Amino acid sequence: GFVADTLGPLLESKQELSFSMVYLDMDLYEPTLQAMVQMHPRLSKGGVFVLDEWNMDSFPGESIAAREFLSIHGSSYSVEHIRGANQPSVLLVKETH
Repeated sequence: GFVADTLGPLLESKQELSFSMVYLDMDLYEPTLQAMVQMHPRLSKGGVFVLDEWNMDSFPGESIAAREFLSIHGSSYSVEHIRGANQPSVLLVKETH
């Protein structure tokens, strides 16, 4: 479903949910940013956002959303590039301190 329509209600109805890994494969700016913002409070310390179109020319929205998210929450994350991946990928690791 559309992130804008489904994620908020899911998180509201399932207050107990938390995440250690969130794999983002939406390619587009708006759903990527919405998912990151909404899931940030539920991502465990040491947990990761995985972005599979990081710096990909044909899908720039995902990188733009991630950079915007990091401009707000960057002090909470480290950025780790995944070497040897089939497509440009990056991990945003939520700091444990």
